[in-house]
Amino acid sequence: MKYAKQILLIIIITLSILTISCSTELIESITTDNSEYNQDNSEKFHFLDEKERDDETKAWHANINIAISNDGVSFTEQGLFVEHAGVANLIKTNDNKLIAFYQYFDPYNVDIFDKMAYQISSDNGATWTDKEIVILEGFPTKPKLGGANPVDPTLVQLEDDSFRLYFTYHAKGYDYAFFTGASSETIDGTFVYEGPFLVNEDAMMLDPAVVLFQDIWHHYTWSEETDDDGNNINIHSTSVDGITFTRQDDIHLAMNFLGQAIEIEEKLYFYGTGMQSPIAVSSDGFEWEIFEEIGIPAADPGIVELDDGTFLMVYTSMNIQTNQNNDNLDPLNQGIERMEPGRNKDGSLKPPLE
Repeated sequence: MKYAKQILLIIIITLSILTISCSTELIESITTDNSEYNQDNSEKFHFLDEKERDDETKAWHANINIAISNDGVSFTEQGLFVEHAGVANLIKTNDNKLIAFYQYFDPYNVDIFDKMAYQISSDNGATWTDKEIVILEGFPTKPKLGGANPVDPTLVQLEDDSFRLYFTYHAKGYDYAFFTGASSETIDGTFVYEGPFLVNEDAMMLDPAVVLFQDIWHHYTWSEETDDDGNNINIHSTSVDGITFTRQDDIHLAMNFLGQAIEIEEKLYFYGTGMQSPIAVSSDGFEWEIFEEIGIPAADPGIVELDDGTFLMVYTSMNIQTNQNNDNLDPLNQGIERMEPGRNKDGSLKPPLE
């Protein structure tokens, strides 16, 4: 059982891709210029200590790639989307724009290191705006380098065209990071913190995937636990208002729910993490079965179906060469070694941020 768990965690490993130059008719150019920010043009990650700066397993050395598909199963890799980023999420808005959300680690400017960021496309992913850092307000403690920053963004648009951003956060007074969110009238407005949505008293609650299906908000996330048959135990909760969530029966399946759920032809499909990137399907959001594999080694993918029936996917690139005996590797960073928000390497709590 321990061996099987190690194999699973090995599968969820990312790699920093140096350069991938590939273009298609769909993906013409992707802009990631950060000139609007006052960058320090010294050595990359100069504000980190040398050990963290040089450790290629850290989250800030990961990249997000992009892929396309005609059927939602067979994907063709298109290359690099954004450097020094991970945990991607992708939605199509009510006015038919695409918004890609992710955790960004600027290599030069500490003020925009480990921040949630987004880019917008108005032409089905052919071109993208420069990245923008999310504006957040109302948190009980001020995020700072090395502290409990909001991470793992998942964006949804509501019926009134406003936005809710779901994410992981570890606030003062809580033993573990929990599932929470913030809302804004517009994507470029201020997202106001709305407090904990679901707290697990016994373990951290990470990497939320949230989708509205059959008038119910469904929240999914992975856990480190497996059952006696070796299946992953995934956490499931539901809500009628998208804010107050109630735990449902856990989902036991031979894949982890680290990724994104989308509705296709009145069914839910969950695109997960792995060397073959499994897909699960459900007709009600509660009972799931393995459907297919897309064959691309992708971690925590974000996916959207375009109006012409094609699919666009953004995902953290993976690395199977990371230390296979490292028990600290976990799906929070697709195998990259990083402690739970608010905890030290020995598992003890960090002092609350003031």
